[in-house]
Amino acid sequence: MYPPVCFIVLVQACSDTDDLVSFFNTEPEFINELVTMLSHEDAVPEKIRILCLLSLVALCQDRSRQPTVLTAVTSGGHRGILSSLMQKAIGSVVNNSSKWAVVFAEALLSLVTVLVSSSSGCSAMREAGFIPTLLPLLKDTDPQHLHLVSTAVHVLEAFMDYSNPAAALFRDLGGLDDTISRLMVEVSHVENGSKQQSTSVDVDSSECGGSQVVGDTSAELDSLQPLYSEALVSYHRRLLMKALLRAISLGTYAPGQQLVCMALKKACCHIACV
Repeated sequence: MYPPVCFIVLVQACSDTDDLVSFFNTEPEFINELVTMLSHEDAVPEKIRILCLLSLVALCQDRSRQPTVLTAVTSGGHRGILSSLMQKAIGSVVNNSSKWAVVFAEALLSLVTVLVSSSSGCSAMREAGFIPTLLPLLKDTDPQHLHLVSTAVHVLEAFMDYSNPAAALFRDLGGLDDTISRLMVEVSHVENGSKQQSTSVDVDSSECGGSQVVGDTSAELDSLQPLYSEALVSYHRRLLMKALLRAISLGTYAPGQQLVCMALKKACCHIACV
């Protein structure tokens, strides 16, 4: 079993904090070593780097240890590592390079999501340039990436929730317009899906019987299978629409000023009818 897997099990299954204290007394550089492995993109397999991220996420579930992880990813030679990795990961995801790119990006966003749950972490991630880094995901309409986009929107929400300047930056970079446009895309997709469902006919049983079955032994063909089922994609789409609405609400708020968008009103009416 890989060391990161063992560590995740230790953190999640251990009810005695003394065991973790003992572990870190024995391995004081373990967190820094996890972060270092993230930076070795060519030497360390992507699966291992994903496990390193999940190890850091598991550790951050203990809020008392979040500052240690935050320090590890924002100081010394690791300063800016998360934003750099995120920028590369988003580029890979948008270019549909591999399923592992999506999994890595989701794991990375999971870590960022935990870190921005504190004011210090939110400030550090914002200063690292995560707002402009995440905005390109709003234009990624691949159905298999909906969960990733939804998580990114939640991170943007956290930035705007903690800081008015972050909301202003979000608007200045075109984030509000992109969010409204994305909401309209998702609403239209749900509307069109409902219309197609109401006019669809039953598939002939012979056609169903003629479908190909992919063998479990073929790793190459298995890699072509979608990351999420159709049911999960539908669920992720609804979560994304809710996240987009909240992001728009935060992005349009300004003291003494109310920004009204007709497109948003129309989108809300459509969602209410879906």
